[in-house]
Amino acid sequence: TRNMAAWVMFYGKGSNGKSMVAQVLQSIMGPRSCASMSLTEFQDGRKGAHAEAGLVGKLLLLDDDFKHGASLPDDVLKKISETKQLTANPKYGGTFNFMCRCTPMILTNHWPRTSDLSWGLVRRAKVFHFNSTITDEEADETLLGRILANERDAIFTRLVDAWARLQARGHFMV
Repeated sequence: TRNMAAWVMFYGKGSNGKSMVAQVLQSIMGPRSCASMSLTEFQDGRKGAHAEAGLVGKLLLLDDDFKHGASLPDDVLKKISETKQLTANPKYGGTFNFMCRCTPMILTNHWPRTSDLSWGLVRRAKVFHFNSTITDEEADETLLGRILANERDAIFTRLVDAWARLQARGHFMV
């Protein structure tokens, strides 16, 4: 179910684990449940008409490198941050309606600009600040593989437990 309006931003200067956490989440959800695309594709005149077709059946929309200096696509974030009927317009196909249930997630090294500070956008924002830096000496190129091989099921179990607590509480804790 997707009964809470939310979009997620992982913010940090870099070399801090944002991408790894996103890769673990993508692995748990499976490749068919995730779309990796830039949120700007929804605003681009050429691609924008067809971008929503890429969200059919997806649970996560990951923009893993939000462009420095870019403005948040607040209209897109508000539209797809909650379960809502959208119209898909696939290339070379007819339009059709579908229920969009994906959660937009932005990974960024810079605070994005926005012209919308409305409650409609702000209340949906779930921002995670990655404020550590992993040095070259601390970096472990084998960590992701080990996590996926040995810890993925335990992480999934903890996420399910956390979801149950969130549903019982009815809101995110701040």
